[in-house]
Amino acid sequence: MLLLQTIRVNGNTIYLLEHGYTLSELARDIDFLKEQGLVKSVEQVLSLTKKGETFFYNKNKEFGRKGLYRYTSRMFSLKDEPMPLNEVYVPYKRGKGKKEQTF
Repeated sequence: MLLLQTIRVNGNTIYLLEHGYTLSELARDIDFLKEQGLVKSVEQVLSLTKKGETFFYNKNKEFGRKGLYRYTSRMFSLKDEPMPLNEVYVPYKRGKGKKEQTF
């Protein structure tokens, strides 16, 4: 689904490569989507076909994703770990007019 979302919005595949895809897997999956008729390439730009748009919509419906969540994916790499209860959180203090953070 993430690959379909990326192709749908003409997104950057670097994100996919940074999160587990290899170049060979990416090429293989794009070729597979082309063979299935879900993706087309026009002047070296990938886009979803009508069949691909329908597939994308139906899969989101199947997963129960509605509204804007249909077009976004969770970014697990940005998820923060909970802080242990025995630690004290001290937020950064900004000086007036300064962009640098100080304690």
